[in-house]
Amino acid sequence: MKPDTQASPGGSWAISLVVERRFPKPLVGVRFLHRPHMIERYKNKENSKEDIYHSLKKDFINGQITFLEVRDRLLELDQNTLDRENSDKNLDFLNDPEILNLVSQSKENLTGYYRFLSFTEFHVGQRLAMGKIEDASLHFRESLKNARLGESDESWCSYVEGTIIYIEGNQIPEDVIEKVKEEPNKNILVRLNKGLKERGFPDYKLDY
Repeated sequence: MKPDTQASPGGSWAISLVVERRFPKPLVGVRFLHRPHMIERYKNKENSKEDIYHSLKKDFINGQITFLEVRDRLLELDQNTLDRENSDKNLDFLNDPEILNLVSQSKENLTGYYRFLSFTEFHVGQRLAMGKIEDASLHFRESLKNARLGESDESWCSYVEGTIIYIEGNQIPEDVIEKVKEEPNKNILVRLNKGLKERGFPDYKLDY
C-alpha cells in the first residue's frame, strides 16, 4: 500500500499516521518512504541500541546525514516491535539538547521535528496506557502540544485530543471524533467511548 501524506512546508516532512491491525493489536504506526542509501549506512554497525543512537547523533552533528534521514531511522526503530519499545529511547534522542539545538537552525526541520516528537510522545503514552493509564496523560498532552507546534493537521490533533479526553475518564465529544479523517483512528475513538460508557472508567488496553 502506498504511504498517505499530509501537506507540510516543503513537502518533505509529510507523515501519515495510521493504524495497522494485526494480532496481537499493535499500537498506532506510520507508513513512510524508506531511504535505502541511509539505512545501509547502519546495517552493518554494532547491534547495540546505544551504538545505533550514538552513531546517529554523531553523523547528524558532523553533517553526514540530514535530520530527515535521522527521522527515517528512528521511524524504523519504532516499527521494529509491536509494542513500540524503542519509542522511549527515541524520545530521549529527540530531547537531547544538542539535537534540538541543531534542528532549530532550520525552520522546516523544526516543524518536522515537532511533528515527529508528537508521534513519539504518543507512542510512549500508549505504552504507559497499556499498563498504568494514569501515567500516560502527560505524554499524550505533550504529543498534542508538539503536534500544534509542528502545525500537524486537524485530524491528528483531534485523534490525540480525543485520546486525552478518554484517558481522563470523559466521553469523547462527537465533533472531536468527526474531525478524525483516518477511519482506523476514528474507529479507535469510537471503541474507547463505547468501553468507557459500558464500564464507567477507562481501560485503554481493553478498549483499544
